[in-house]
Amino acid sequence: MRACVLGCTFLLACSEVTIVPNDGGSGADDGGGPGTGAGTPGVGGTGTGGGGGGPVPEPRMIEIALVGASDGDIEGVGVLVNRADGSLRASYSGGELPAMAEVVDGDMVSFSVPDNEPGKRLSSYRVRPGVWRIAEYGPPGGVDCAELEPMSVTLDVPFVEGADNYRIHTRFDAVQVEPGTQTIELSACTTDEAEPLLLLARAGVPYEPLAFQYFELTYVPGGAVTLTTDLVSDHQEIALVTGDAAAEVNGWWIPDDRPFPWGSQSNDWQPMTGGFAGTIIAPGGGYTWMNVFGVPGVTSDGSCTRAHQQLQIASSSGPVTVEASTFDLAQPVVLADGSVALADGLRGDYIYRAYSNDVDVYYWDIYDDPAAEWLPVVFPELPAGDPWNLDPGGPLAPLGDVIHEDDDAVAGYASFAAEKAPAFSPGRTRSVGPCD
Repeated sequence: MRACVLGCTFLLACSEVTIVPNDGGSGADDGGGPGTGAGTPGVGGTGTGGGGGGPVPEPRMIEIALVGASDGDIEGVGVLVNRADGSLRASYSGGELPAMAEVVDGDMVSFSVPDNEPGKRLSSYRVRPGVWRIAEYGPPGGVDCAELEPMSVTLDVPFVEGADNYRIHTRFDAVQVEPGTQTIELSACTTDEAEPLLLLARAGVPYEPLAFQYFELTYVPGGAVTLTTDLVSDHQEIALVTGDAAAEVNGWWIPDDRPFPWGSQSNDWQPMTGGFAGTIIAPGGGYTWMNVFGVPGVTSDGSCTRAHQQLQIASSSGPVTVEASTFDLAQPVVLADGSVALADGLRGDYIYRAYSNDVDVYYWDIYDDPAAEWLPVVFPELPAGDPWNLDPGGPLAPLGDVIHEDDDAVAGYASFAAEKAPAFSPGRTRSVGPCD
């Protein structure tokens, strides 16, 4: 598992990405977008293998779109369509999407989406057989939470025998409190959905929930509400079957599938034959969210391999047995020339690799099909005038882990490219990268 075996599928490359001068060459736009012509640096990758002869792929039309687009800066979105050698086919602004673009297998579609984060990020998706649409999340927008007036919530925190820590968890925050009457301010982005609140009485380090109560509140900006407390201590027993390859397990209860933090995490998972056993709070409804971490390994070049699975289990009053399948997924391996391969095992939905410049202000993310033949990594040629300021301005080198992911919310690379997986959804990963 720590070295490539015969039959590996070659994927992404390379140990370093270097900016090279572009003399204008043959990279003119084939149509669409703001600007035609080259004039901006291309970035060449290195590596060996893959490619080779064979039939020339047939051109076809695919859709390029944004998903979940809001009232963010749509016009600030830049999209590039590039050939496998990096030369530019077409470019589009976000306002021109959805659009139909001519591509062949091996081409790359790249998105630059304003996200209010420092630095610049370019996300690229390889065109592979079966891909009919490539989409990216639109820019964030919506109402700033600060624009909604806070709501006052008062409740009595009862004394719980054995508890030494009391917390109130909301969608965005956690407040440590003491037994007695407590008033907190609740914030929200919208009044269109219930706001969650969880009161926990905990003990020990790491903290184990002893008693709790869950509320769903109608948010009234500037309003006030007093809650009646009646804590319960119902827990769900969970047996997690992992084999001998898991090193750590944790879990916590969440009321639904929205990605907000909760302090009901349980770390008291005891090893059992072939896995772990533990309990999680069960206020009624909702889910248990589990993290399973594999035993890390070290490769011959000093890199570390990791395995991780996230499981979402519907809460119930009775015991449940769950099997983790992370370790069936193929392990990515970085070869001596810097290229990446997959060892034997199941293929997931996508391979991910990131590159950055020395000061970590430019990030280039690459997504590819785990079942596809390896292609050299070539930074996309930019439109004349670089209208979205995408020139990295210097060398790009690998950043972090190479990740092989299988997500429960999508069914293969074409599905992932077309729809994307929710940010908060169960799945599993195998990865290799620098040791922490």
